[in-house]
Amino acid sequence: MVESAKPSGAASEKTIKLTQLDSACEISFNSGHYQLVFDKTGNAEVFFRYKAHLIEVNKLSIGISIGKYTKEEALEQIRRGLVYSMRSGDRLVLFCGNIAPDFKATMTSDAKNFPAEVVFNFNEWRKEENYKKIVRADEDHDLMGNKNMFWMSEKFDLIVLQNDDDEETRQELIERIPHIESFDIINIQQ
Repeated sequence: MVESAKPSGAASEKTIKLTQLDSACEISFNSGHYQLVFDKTGNAEVFFRYKAHLIEVNKLSIGISIGKYTKEEALEQIRRGLVYSMRSGDRLVLFCGNIAPDFKATMTSDAKNFPAEVVFNFNEWRKEENYKKIVRADEDHDLMGNKNMFWMSEKFDLIVLQNDDDEETRQELIERIPHIESFDIINIQQ
């Protein structure tokens, strides 16, 4: 693992091999940060399909632009995945593919849907008064099905994953993530 100088705004940046991804994410999470992962291998997506709840934000974003989805429909898919991951204590991976979705303007909504401004703030999102706003009445239950008992698992983690193809798209994504200071950047090299 190679530590790098702190990038503009992010908590830290490191370069790892794919085999170190799980432990790098865990170390980052235990330090109170989310992870922004740039993958040069193209294999992290496959890893996270087995080790996390992965949402293809790239396809949702493109779907919005071509009229396949409304913004509300796309954000509802993200919101449902977020609620599921919070309840189960899973990692929620927002897979961006080769694009840089705008989580500050386009891929965000109000406090009852997908408020990226709050969700992407590690400490604020862990406050019950914030995360409970997106939970619908039929989702308000714990893992055992007890009604009105939803709570976010302490193990919930958020990861934004992008295939690292070019510096311009990489920088664009960094600029489009609210509260980048809540993220550690993890670069996966060959």
